[in-house]
Amino acid sequence: MKIVQFIDSMYTGGAETSVCNTALEMKRQGLDIAVLCFSIRRGTANEKRLDRAEIPTYYLAEECLKKLRLQKCIHSAIRYLVQILLSVFMFRDYIKREQPDVLHMHLDALLFYPFLPRKVKRKCAAFWTVHSDPDIFLKIGFLHVFRRVILRHNPNMGILVLNGEGMEKLSSYNLSNSVGIIRNGTDLTAYRAVAKQKAETRKKLHITETALVIGHIGRFGEGEAVKNQSFLVKIFQKILLQRPDACLMLVGGGKPSEGLSRMIEKMSADGKALVLTDRSDVPLLLGAMDVFVLPSVYEGFPMTLIEAQAAGLFCVVSDSVTRETALTDRVCYLPLEDDAEKWADAVLHGGNYEKPVGKLEDYDIKNIADRLVMLYRDKCATD
Repeated sequence: MKIVQFIDSMYTGGAETSVCNTALEMKRQGLDIAVLCFSIRRGTANEKRLDRAEIPTYYLAEECLKKLRLQKCIHSAIRYLVQILLSVFMFRDYIKREQPDVLHMHLDALLFYPFLPRKVKRKCAAFWTVHSDPDIFLKIGFLHVFRRVILRHNPNMGILVLNGEGMEKLSSYNLSNSVGIIRNGTDLTAYRAVAKQKAETRKKLHITETALVIGHIGRFGEGEAVKNQSFLVKIFQKILLQRPDACLMLVGGGKPSEGLSRMIEKMSADGKALVLTDRSDVPLLLGAMDVFVLPSVYEGFPMTLIEAQAAGLFCVVSDSVTRETALTDRVCYLPLEDDAEKWADAVLHGGNYEKPVGKLEDYDIKNIADRLVMLYRDKCATD
């Protein structure tokens, strides 16, 4: 059985890291796995992980540019025009060549499905994982109608969501596709072992052993509208009034926006803030933190929160994040309507911690990959 995981990119976001984790575990199990992206290579940590594991990874937009010898235009408007015009043809060529038994699409990779060669479509089991609030893909934006049409005209395509809340929302769209819950998985052992290296990691980052380290993981740039790092900086400024020894560690892919950069510039000069981009040592960085803060405007099912709990951290989280993420007794949910001072108080003194509604083991990548493979085999047998 040949499996292709198809996603927009291999950035350092939650969906991308989940796909990377899944591909690595499937490769470890000896499965024939490949990753297809419709963007270009960016030199991210996830790309490097796939390369080290020798998992075939193909970047549609990058191949388009190579064919037209337009590499120098990689950041210009020409790149996007070329991607739109040629990526579909590159996608068809790739699928014809690879002949996968399973095409598992993630996020907006779904938009390529109508261009799948007809002969391949009849033989290929198809899945789509939402990775976020289904309304974002099926109710909001000018492409939402197109996505719904694709699903309605392909009832054999399986839809996968991350939690019960996503399944409930999907039911309102009256789709005839089968819907299942598959959690994003991670290697829990990598996060459980990092506490022993806390002092060493802090030393490398020039953080004192006694400092209170407030941590966050989330994409910069466009991702800031969702991850809400600017509000976190305001929270941290309140924390400093009570804990002058505190340090803010912001980890994520891409580069901070000008606005966010200005907010943290003074604190960075004073050694109070660290901005760490495209890191491949996220487990160690989590191990160096004391409290994990996630003030997101919305989330599907943030793997960073699962990883933070696996690393043994206290977590202060926006109440826009589903309560299903409470897998330990160290997670406190707060409304974004509360001011920065209330958030700072919860970070420093604790809050109303939720009772666990699940187990960390449910998110072990080994179990997740096993369940996915079972779904793939069942689908291939019935289609």
